[in-house]
Amino acid sequence: MHKATKNEPLQFHNDEGIPCHRLPFVGTGIKNPGLAFWNVPETGGYTGGCLTGEALALLYMKHLREHGPGPGGMLQHIAFSMFGDRPDNDAVNGQVVGFFTTLEKMWFIACRQNRALDDFKAADLLEAANEGLNFDEEAFLASLSDEDDPGTNH
Repeated sequence: MHKATKNEPLQFHNDEGIPCHRLPFVGTGIKNPGLAFWNVPETGGYTGGCLTGEALALLYMKHLREHGPGPGGMLQHIAFSMFGDRPDNDAVNGQVVGFFTTLEKMWFIACRQNRALDDFKAADLLEAANEGLNFDEEAFLASLSDEDDPGTNH
């Protein structure tokens, strides 16, 4: 299993046998030593986080379209990895699993029919996700000042 550190870019794990483990946001080492379904550095600030999340969501939908949700689904594991350990409440855990598993099944059907996903190349989405990890508030503000500069051509 791929172990990521905060300073290295996300990458596909094509040597993994289980298709969902090949996704760049699945792995070990950032938030905990075990397998996490959201193993993404907490960098890039709010704006960069939005860019990273968008690119990774599209990668996930492309994965879902190709491989399906898998037994028991994956989306609830992503949610638990994003938001921390499961609460010590079976009812809440069941609600999360039921909610996200149902969404995943419906998204799978939509992803299979949505040809707009063909316009997105996996390598480009991964690059966009990594750019977001480095696009913190300072970079965002710098990009705004470039747009406001009358000497630049946009």
